[in-house]
Amino acid sequence: MDKRRKVYIVGIDGATFRILDRLIAQGKLPTFASIMERGVRGVLRSTVPANSAVAWSTFMTGKNPGKHGVFGFLALTPDGQRLVLTNGGHVKSETIWEMASRAHRRVAVINVPLTYPPRRVNGVLVSGMDASFLREFTFPATLGNELLRLFPDYAIDLPFVRHASFQTLVEQRAIDLIEVRRRVMHYLLEKVDPDLFVGVFTTPDRLQHHFWHVLDPAHPRHEGDGPEGAGIISAMYERLDEALGCFLERMDERTTLLIISDHGFSGVARRFLVNRWLHQMGWLHLKDEPRDSAWARLLRTVKRHPRLYESARWMKRRLPGVKHVPFRQRAVARSFFDKVDWSRTRAYYFPPGIRLNLKGREACGVVEANEFESVRERLIAALSALREPLTGERVFKGVYRKEEIYAGPHLDRAPDIILDPMQDHEEAQRNFSLGRRLRRRGTEDVFVTDGPTGDHASEGILLGLGSLLKSGHRLHGATIADVAPTVLYSLGVPIPMDMDGRVLTEMFIPEFTERHPPRFCQGEEVSWPSEWQYDQSEEAVIRERLRDLGYLS
Repeated sequence: MDKRRKVYIVGIDGATFRILDRLIAQGKLPTFASIMERGVRGVLRSTVPANSAVAWSTFMTGKNPGKHGVFGFLALTPDGQRLVLTNGGHVKSETIWEMASRAHRRVAVINVPLTYPPRRVNGVLVSGMDASFLREFTFPATLGNELLRLFPDYAIDLPFVRHASFQTLVEQRAIDLIEVRRRVMHYLLEKVDPDLFVGVFTTPDRLQHHFWHVLDPAHPRHEGDGPEGAGIISAMYERLDEALGCFLERMDERTTLLIISDHGFSGVARRFLVNRWLHQMGWLHLKDEPRDSAWARLLRTVKRHPRLYESARWMKRRLPGVKHVPFRQRAVARSFFDKVDWSRTRAYYFPPGIRLNLKGREACGVVEANEFESVRERLIAALSALREPLTGERVFKGVYRKEEIYAGPHLDRAPDIILDPMQDHEEAQRNFSLGRRLRRRGTEDVFVTDGPTGDHASEGILLGLGSLLKSGHRLHGATIADVAPTVLYSLGVPIPMDMDGRVLTEMFIPEFTERHPPRFCQGEEVSWPSEWQYDQSEEAVIRERLRDLGYLS
């Protein structure tokens, strides 16, 4: 009988061959280069669209959003009256570490998005970016205090402010975060000796959003930037290359290493404001515009002055009674739903798509059921034909009915129209990100240039190394949904038949696949608790984190 097999998964959020291949050619990433030469390499296609919340949920479940229930970083409440932030409580499916736990495998999971609040596993779990504060963020709960005692500089995510004055601080913060994450991962590997390890580094995604233009001389915002941004990204990948060493050192003939990203990356020059376009086209109507509060104006002033902003962050971290005060809470309390005149609105956008204001489904619906399809068809046709006026470039790679790409018991929670923006071109001028913002001072343009200069592309990475995998193999046609069944297959755990992904048997040596055909089972019937929601202070923290990345703009 074979000894128990192990799988280590290292997630690198936003990793792309566009950067990796360039740095490898410069001799800067010897570990990545060695893994590609000795193991498996392939493009890992992300979800549609390439949204991190959707992609990581699909990775951990092997299922499409219609089955796992996550369609983006925002979700409607059951009454349809409010948009809330998604978290691990919205994932309505078992994860690969829960399946491995049921099969009596030890697991260690750290920093995977959409894992908060932490669920019970046979081992340990440290929540990712959807954890607001460093409290109750681990399973078992006692692990949190243990980690903070041993690693007091541990942080959930990389704080970032777009103002140029902060950029000199970012490189050291990014390197520090990677280093402490590496140390904690190494500690958990030693402590648990897991059969399945899953750890994610999110720093590449954070930096590439804001510094892509310095990598790309053809980007419209490249002029005037020095080499600092390119240096930050290079230094970050070099540190990740070093971090991979702790996994290689622990590998033996029973261990398979997989390195994946949830999506790729590319440059973007413009953001298309979907709700503003719907407003201009007469699909969405607004109430009279309320004035910004004094609190909101004060916050904008603070963020424009680095020392003031750093002082405010210090106060939140250090001072009793102030630590959990949500500085942005009052600024964000006015809901999107309060700004819209629902009696005249027929459609509205929240990522990743457009929802019709359907009578009988929405609280103040106006679209009749018998006109639903005709209204949806008209919107799809208009958006599919949309071109940016200056360049003539198509804004969308695809505009879909939700039924075309999703299926499952949670399909009703998806937007009626799914938007997949053009983001895979090499030239930033041909790519677009999307925003849901309604208004902007001084202009009513639907195309703006003030967002992050990099955004998600559909082609992520998959690298594999181990005695069970082929050497020097190029993998084709892999999707992020394929990772979960492939991992279970590697562990020798039966694969639920309701997974949408397939086992990537072509990456394994024939001797192994011949002796070990995939085994399948019925999926577990699980009764899920009510969706967990943040309190006001927690929600303010997560909103600020997502806004800094441009996800809620």
